[in-house]
Amino acid sequence: EKLQELMDFMDAFSLSSNAENGFSITYDLRSLQSPSMHMITRLAQWGTEKERQERWERLNNSCKIVVSAGLRATLAKSILSTFFLVCPPVCRTYLLTDPDQDPTTATIFDP
Repeated sequence: EKLQELMDFMDAFSLSSNAENGFSITYDLRSLQSPSMHMITRLAQWGTEKERQERWERLNNSCKIVVSAGLRATLAKSILSTFFLVCPPVCRTYLLTDPDQDPTTATIFDP
């Protein structure tokens, strides 16, 4: 399954020497179909595993999530607000509608 591949990749990266000095990450979800509740729940469970959460709190400096403008951005804000109640962000997280958007104009979720 693609989600498992993504989570495995992220684990491998966060454990690699490339990440040892910290990293920032951008998720460009503009071409992604609406995620299922199963997918969101699985990600939340994955993110709350103690060792993984401690590693990401230590290494992840910032996170940008890019979604399409309009209804998708509104839905993403609602979904992320709910998601972060279960699995709080480990770093400042920006919800953007363009990867080059000024972060000061983004919706911001803080740890």
